[in-house]
Amino acid sequence: MYKRICVAVDNSPFSDACCAAAVSVARAFGAEITGTHVYAARLHERRFRQMEATLPEQYLADSELERQRAIHDSLITLGLQLVSECYLDALERRCQESEAPFVRKTFDGKNWERLVQDINSSGYDLVVLGARGHGVSRRDAVGSVCLRVLRRTRVDTLVIKEPEVFKDGAGRGILVALDGSQEAFGALTVALALGKAFDRPVEAVAAYDPYFHYAVFHSMVEVLSPKAARLFRLKEQEQLHEEIIDSGLARLYQTHLEVAKGIAAADGVSLSTTLLAGRAADEVLAYAEKARPWLLLLGRIGVHSREEMDIGSVTEQVLRLASCNLLVASRRFSPPLELWGRSALRWTEEAEALLKGAPEHYRVALRLMVQRLALEQGHTVVTASLVLEAMNTMRPNQDETRGMGEAALSVAVEALRKEPGIVYLCPGCGHAVRGQRPVSCPVCHRDGNGFLEVDTRSLEAVAQSQGGLEEQRAFDGTKVRWSRAALQELRRIEDSSQRRRARLRIEKAARLAKMPVITLEFALRCLPDEQHPEGHSPETSPPSVNKGDAG
Repeated sequence: MYKRICVAVDNSPFSDACCAAAVSVARAFGAEITGTHVYAARLHERRFRQMEATLPEQYLADSELERQRAIHDSLITLGLQLVSECYLDALERRCQESEAPFVRKTFDGKNWERLVQDINSSGYDLVVLGARGHGVSRRDAVGSVCLRVLRRTRVDTLVIKEPEVFKDGAGRGILVALDGSQEAFGALTVALALGKAFDRPVEAVAAYDPYFHYAVFHSMVEVLSPKAARLFRLKEQEQLHEEIIDSGLARLYQTHLEVAKGIAAADGVSLSTTLLAGRAADEVLAYAEKARPWLLLLGRIGVHSREEMDIGSVTEQVLRLASCNLLVASRRFSPPLELWGRSALRWTEEAEALLKGAPEHYRVALRLMVQRLALEQGHTVVTASLVLEAMNTMRPNQDETRGMGEAALSVAVEALRKEPGIVYLCPGCGHAVRGQRPVSCPVCHRDGNGFLEVDTRSLEAVAQSQGGLEEQRAFDGTKVRWSRAALQELRRIEDSSQRRRARLRIEKAARLAKMPVITLEFALRCLPDEQHPEGHSPETSPPSVNKGDAG
């Protein structure tokens, strides 16, 4: 789960708890710890210059002032750096006792800015921060450094609010809040891994708000005129929400919990679940106060947030007001389609009938495709139109079929070159059968009489007609086979940098098209007009042998 942990230290009580937590997690997962501290020598330098006017008169002479500046700059920079090293020495001793690999980093500058720069460039998978440092006294406060770092990074972040919990916290479990988002399910995967590593029970909660609509409709009654209420059909709308939407929300959030149970069961963890009714942040906070978890986990953003959002409103409110330690997960996880479809999707009779009408060997794949479309489009009920859309997606158009056939034929022809003999190729899908001509294609059901009969000897003759083949090392280190004619034309590009770019473009195109051999025609087709060697163009170049004529 975690291999590289960053812990920010400042010698405050919360900093000491961060060190204990980081070492504990590192010991559980075999992770490396990087300790960081940011000191502000430049800030002190600016402050000293701002206060120079307040110095006693004997210090305001030019020579004395310059001497004081030099002394101050030297002592502050060196002194603060030595303090930073001492802070990290204490963390290093903890790591040595636990046999955890340790790396130290010190920075000069604005604390949150340098932390953000380091986190975003170092590839950590967990950051451990104190909720507050030396400058905050209120118990429920979250410091500015913690919030600013959280808003500007996208790494799982453990925020310490109860300093003694990682040293003790016996009998307390792990609580994770779910709302159906990929980030919330990402938090669930972390909760399950921590539960197994620390042998602690895991519980998932989900909160839906059935009271919101009552408040909205009550406020509408006071402002809508009788005519507006009739047009809006206020009574019918209120009844719709009472009978369908509110109860539907309860089923939806219960589904999230059922999916979470399935994920936990697949991971070998027993997960308890609780459905809460009320405003999400309030209910999660109240439940956490009652349950007193060892750790509370939430996704960075919720189901209604866009990806570019820095932090979700519920997560931020819980972060500010909860009294327990929190882990804000940035990773994303999508439940398996089978599990999600089994728990969350309902099918209409028409949709089920349409699925049963599909060929039996396609039904499993078609069901998965329907479930994926429903998940992407936010549906919880599968209709016949969604099944038809999936069928059309699985049934490619003529151009796509032709392209797939050409790619499949290319691969099959390459296999033929390595294994001599007669092979029959389906011209539709490229399925190859060695030995006897088949009655029909088992993939696309094309009549076997239309199969192409391919002889390896004819393929070798075609390669020799273009000067034979050369094996070259491609841009990614793999080996690519070129016809000598294509290589000769490439070498005719005089400018070496243009020649390298042209070669890279051709090799990438060949990889994308699954071409086993780069022919002269293919190479010329991949080049811009201005790079064609004089006298050659895609229209005038000698054509390579068509795969359909290989027999």
